[in-house]
Amino acid sequence: MIKTFTAFISLGFACGGPEMGDYGEFTVDLSEDDVKKIDEIVRETTKGYKRFLLEERYPELHARIVAAAQGLVRDVIVHDGVAYLEEPITEEDETKLESMTYHEQTDYLTAKYNLEPDTLELADVCYYLSKEELPRDYKG
Repeated sequence: MIKTFTAFISLGFACGGPEMGDYGEFTVDLSEDDVKKIDEIVRETTKGYKRFLLEERYPELHARIVAAAQGLVRDVIVHDGVAYLEEPITEEDETKLESMTYHEQTDYLTAKYNLEPDTLELADVCYYLSKEELPRDYKG
């Protein structure tokens, strides 16, 4: 079963620290048993984020969810890298980028401006198990 998660990809800080990064969605292929484990945790009341309960009880499932988000991590790191280019993106490229998806933009920026990240380990995947957990500043 394919399940979609929303995450904040936190760059340079752990989840919960001063936030720098971006939101996005990613999918994970889960078994019925995995979905039951997630649903069990979503139904619980907790003061913190439910992903921490999932990580504590089902570390392998948590690791699979984080691993599935690595494409999104790459996208966010590349988009963040645009701010550090020596020359700004040309108007022609801006026009091209407007018609592309976020991921297509990443591939274009990587090829054209050599923005392929050296590592994806600088980012934390702060995923949310339910819509109720999404921060107020999330615009969707």
